Amino acid sequence: MSSAPTPFSNRNARDALARDDPNLSTHHQFREQMRLQSHPHAALRENQAYVGQHGGPSRNAIQTAQMRISEETAASDTSNLGEQPRPDHTLPPPRRLVPLPPSDPAHKAAMALRLIKTQKNMYGRKIAEWQSTHPGLEVPAYVMNQAVEEMDAAHDKFIQEHGGETPEGSGTRRNRLATLNDFTAFTFTWANEHGRNLTDPMDVWNDPALIETCAPMYLVYYVENTKGKDGEPPKAFTLIARHQQLTHSILKCTLDSAGNRVGLRILAQNDLYQTLHNLVVALIREHKLDRHRNKKLFYQTTEVLMILRELLGRSENGVSRFGSLQLGSITLQGFFHALRPSSMGPYSIEYVRLGQYPKCGDVRIYPLGDGRLEIVFDVRNWKGYNIAVGHSTEFSMVSLDDPSLLIFDPTMWFYAMLSARGALPNKFSNPESLFGSDLPAEIEILQEFRDLPLFIAATSRGIVKNLTTSTSPLMATGISHAFSEVCQACGLPCDGAYCLRRGAADIYHAYLGAAKTQLLLNHSPANTVLNRSYSRNTRLEDWVKHVFGAKQGYTKEQEQKILRDSAAIEAMVYLQGKIDGVDEGMKKVLLQNAEDMKTNPQYLAVKREQSRAWVEWRNMIDFPVEESKYLAMNESPKVALVNALSKKVEKGILLMKASSSRARFAESPSCFQRSSRWR
Repeated sequence: MSSAPTPFSNRNARDALARDDPNLSTHHQFREQMRLQSHPHAALRENQAYVGQHGGPSRNAIQTAQMRISEETAASDTSNLGEQPRPDHTLPPPRRLVPLPPSDPAHKAAMALRLIKTQKNMYGRKIAEWQSTHPGLEVPAYVMNQAVEEMDAAHDKFIQEHGGETPEGSGTRRNRLATLNDFTAFTFTWANEHGRNLTDPMDVWNDPALIETCAPMYLVYYVENTKGKDGEPPKAFTLIARHQQLTHSILKCTLDSAGNRVGLRILAQNDLYQTLHNLVVALIREHKLDRHRNKKLFYQTTEVLMILRELLGRSENGVSRFGSLQLGSITLQGFFHALRPSSMGPYSIEYVRLGQYPKCGDVRIYPLGDGRLEIVFDVRNWKGYNIAVGHSTEFSMVSLDDPSLLIFDPTMWFYAMLSARGALPNKFSNPESLFGSDLPAEIEILQEFRDLPLFIAATSRGIVKNLTTSTSPLMATGISHAFSEVCQACGLPCDGAYCLRRGAADIYHAYLGAAKTQLLLNHSPANTVLNRSYSRNTRLEDWVKHVFGAKQGYTKEQEQKILRDSAAIEAMVYLQGKIDGVDEGMKKVLLQNAEDMKTNPQYLAVKREQSRAWVEWRNMIDFPVEESKYLAMNESPKVALVNALSKKVEKGILLMKASSSRARFAESPSCFQRSSRWR
C-alpha cells in the first residue's frame, strides 16, 4: 500500500531531527528524507506510551467539550462538524470573511487563515487542471497527493527567493510533537468512549470524519483543562499557537482508508480550518484569554529614565556591572529604533549555529571631536521566522548635543560597554581620549573581538561568566527576561518590551509625522504597521509629562484618566509605597482612585521630586546635577556620567563646557538615524 509521508514517520529520522542534525535542518531536506520511509504512523506507534503514561483526557473533560461543541453547533448555521468528506473534489465557492480589526487577539489566526486560503487556491488549480483534461472522471488520489507536494515545493521556492531558508526552531518541533501526541490521546479516548473500540491510538488518523469531529472538541478541552503557573487558563497567543500546531498535524497526518493524505481537503474544502478559527476567536472572548490592557501603555522618557537609573545603580556592583551596561545599550537601541529589545538577540539555536547574530565586528565607531561619537550599528534581526527577518539594517547613533542628557546618550552606553569588555584599543579605552586633537577617522574594534557576539550571555541580573572570551550570544529570551526583571524592579509592568516600542514610535509620530516616521524607522510608506501596531489605542502623547504640569487645561475626568493610564505614575506610587511600608492593599487603592492619589502625601512627594526633572520632549530630560547621586558637583554632567559608566576616569580630571543647546529631535533627528555609510 502506497502512503504519503508524515513529519514523524521514522525513529531514526525523528531522533536525528531531535539532535538538530544539520542535514535535516530544513523543511525540504526533511521531507525528502521522509519520502524514503515506510509507514506514515511509525512515530505515533512509538508514542503509545504517552497515552498509557498520561491516561489520556478524563471522561468528564471529554463530555464537557463535546457538550460545548454541540451547543455551538446548534446555535450556528455555518458549522459543519462531523460532516463526511464531499464525494466530489471540486472546491466550494469562497465564503465572504469579515475582516478582523488589527488589534483583535485572533489577528494572527486570521493571517494563518490567509495562508491556508492561498494553499487552497493552489490545490484547487491543480485539481481543475486534471478535471479539464479528464471530464466526467473522479480525481484520483495520486493527483491530490501531487497537488499537496507541488504546494509544499512552491512554499520552499518562495522561502528561498525571499531571503533564504528559515530554519525551524527545536522548540517548534517539540511543540508540534506534543500537540500531535495530546490530540491523538484525546481522540483515541473519545472514540472508545463512543463505541469505536480502537486498539491502536494511531488508527484515529485513518478516519478523517473522526478528526473533523474531535478537533473542535479538543480546543475546548485544551482551554478548560490547561492551567498555568497561577492556575490561569492559557493566553490567547498560546491558544492560537496550539490551533496552528493542530492544523499542521491534521494537514500532514490525516489519511483515508486507502492511505492517501487528505488533511488539506478536510481543512480547506470541508472548511474545518474556518470552523476551528471561529472557535478560537469565540474561546478567546468567552474565557477572556487576551490579557493585554484595554488601553495600551507605553514607555517614554520618564519610564526609560527610571530603567536607566536602576541599571546605573547596578553598574556600581562589579559582579553585574557589564551586564547592566549591556542591557542599558539594548534598552536605548529599542527606545530610539522602536524595536523590541529581544530583537537584538537570536531566537533559535539554529541561528547561533549559523552565526546569524550581532557581532562586535558589526559596530563602527567614528569620533567627531569634543567627546562626541557616531556609532554605526548593523542590526541583524534574526529573531523570528518571517521571511523579511534576518536582513541586515544599518543605523547610525550620534551623541546628543546637550551634555546634561548623557544618561540618554546611546553612544556613551555603547562606548562604555565595549570599553568595559576590553574590545577597544588601549589608546581609546579611556573616555579621556575622545577629547584629544589627533583622533583617527575610525576607532576600530580589536581583531580578536570582531567575530565574538556583541551582546554576550548573562543572567537576568547581568552576571557574565567569561567577559572577554565568551562565544555565547545573548538569546532573545534572555534579553526579554532581563528586561522584564529590571522593569519589575522599577515598579513598571513586565510587558515593557512592547511598551517601549510603542512609546518610541508614538513620540516620532507626534513630532515628525507619519511620513518621516516611516522613513526613520525603516517602515514602507505603503505599510500600515505604524498605525496598526503603535498608534492604535494610544493618544500619541506623553501622559506623565501632562501630570507633571507641562501642560494645563485638562478637565478633572481627563486628569483621572491620565493618572490611571500612566505606567510611570503606577510605578512611582508603587515604589514610594514600598519605601514607606504601604501594604499591597493600600497600593491598589492608590491606583484605582486617581483623585485620592492626587491628594495622597506619598504621591505628592513623588510628584514634587520628579517634576523638577521634566522638560518637554524636544529638550528631553533635564538632569539636574544636585539631585543625582551619579553626578559630582565639580564635574560637568557628561564627564561625570562617563565616570559612572566606565569606572576608568578619576573624578575631576575632565572638564567639559556644558552646552546650552538642547537636542531638538523634531527639527534635527540626529540621535538615531539611518546611516549614509552603506557597506
